Amino acid sequence: MNDQHFTDDSAARRESPREVRYIAESAETIDTLRSVLSNWPGYDVLVQVIDAFSELEVYLVGGVLRDVVLGLDHDPKDFDFCLGGEGVDAALQRFNSCGLLRHGPFGSPRWFPPSDTGRYCDLIPIRRFQNGLWQCEDIIDALNQFDFTGNAIAYDLRTGGFFNPQNGRRDLLRRVMRA
Repeated sequence: MNDQHFTDDSAARRESPREVRYIAESAETIDTLRSVLSNWPGYDVLVQVIDAFSELEVYLVGGVLRDVVLGLDHDPKDFDFCLGGEGVDAALQRFNSCGLLRHGPFGSPRWFPPSDTGRYCDLIPIRRFQNGLWQCEDIIDALNQFDFTGNAIAYDLRTGGFFNPQNGRRDLLRRVMRA
């Protein structure tokens, strides 16, 4: 596994277009995320895409991240990634050339790695994500449209930063479900 995708880049955080509430996760949480991702058969292709498109933003969101924060141990059936920045369409084409790319029930691309047996990932282009409130421009816009605060957390695979604009981590740890 290439640890450069799990680094903490403070400069990238300062260049963020607006104030963001970052959370500091324990080394155990980050190690678990690394393990879950690197054990997924689609991870090598994901790393290739991140390496090939230097301006592409890739964020892990959804159930896998929520479960890791909660300390739950299971083999995930799917992964959710939000894609932003430059090169989203080219990255989707690369995923399509390295597996099977279809569309999920909500219209986002769903990628099935060639060596996996039934597991997939949803690849959600941030600028095309609109859940009824407004057109998203960045990961914060997307997270602010998630259904529950506990799902509104993102892990930046490029910088290692966590985004938590709705205090979802706090709600998760308190076992509070807030819409």
